[in-house]
Amino acid sequence: MRSEHNLSPEQLWATSFPGGIEGIDSSVFPTDFFENSIDASQYGFDWDGPIGNHSPDEVVVVDVPEIHFSPQEVLCHILEMNVNPVAESDEYGIDLYVKCKMIVLDFLSNR
Repeated sequence: MRSEHNLSPEQLWATSFPGGIEGIDSSVFPTDFFENSIDASQYGFDWDGPIGNHSPDEVVVVDVPEIHFSPQEVLCHILEMNVNPVAESDEYGIDLYVKCKMIVLDFLSNR
């Protein structure tokens, strides 16, 4: 959304009203609605986050352990039989993801 001055979709919609922001009923949008936009130059900084205990010049390496998960043929077969990954979805595929997740969780709990 960088080309839209960091406005949310709702903020863009609201600015499309005749009379601009001033023409919007304050009962629909609070007066501070447009003050919540994010300063793009501050992206990635969490000023309220924890402070690290290393110097700014020190390179910190985080070791992420490798996860060894080999999907079993039975689980793959169950997923293939129950979920069509290219099926129509009114929820942008979220319903398909949730269905897969429930199948996997059910499979793992019954092992």
